[in-house]
Amino acid sequence: MSDIRSVVDWLIDGARFGSLSEDVLAELCRRMADSGVPLWRVAVFVNTLHPDVIGRAFIWQVDTGVKITEAQ
Repeated sequence: MSDIRSVVDWLIDGARFGSLSEDVLAELCRRMADSGVPLWRVAVFVNTLHPDVIGRAFIWQVDTGVKITEAQ
């Protein structure tokens, strides 16, 4: 891992990149991979306050990007 500090600084600064959650996740994964972290898949699960959606799963894979699924 060559320079993960730049990724940490980007996160501390608010991870400004795009307005969609999936864009931020894709950018985070790109930055981590560019820093030498060997990523193939990353999963983030978020509970929501939506009355019809319990939560969302954001799955990033190196070859397909971010896919979003919802739990009803």
